[in-house]
Amino acid sequence: RGLVGSEMCIRDRLIYNAISSENFEQVIKSADEIEAFANKMTDYFPVDSVSRGSSENIWSDFEGFTKAAKLNSNAAKTLRIAAQDNKLDELNSLFSELSSTCKSCHRSYKN
Repeated sequence: RGLVGSEMCIRDRLIYNAISSENFEQVIKSADEIEAFANKMTDYFPVDSVSRGSSENIWSDFEGFTKAAKLNSNAAKTLRIAAQDNKLDELNSLFSELSSTCKSCHRSYKN
């Protein structure tokens, strides 16, 4: 199924620690995993499915959910690219943007 909630939290901590220690490879790896998951996220919630912890908003506002997943994917991609380019000065703000997309989606589409 890909990354789930607890694994995503672990990824967040890994990225935070990796930025702090200038471990670009770990930032790249974790951001890549988040990006891949976000690109498939909507596939995990087919119409009329049930998912523990998921809000009905996923299905009643599937277009919004799809946009939220795309924002998450784009934020992870931007973070990954900055890490690939060794742009340490940009990583903290980009990590904050990525975290913001996670929180926003969870507020709207998770119980």
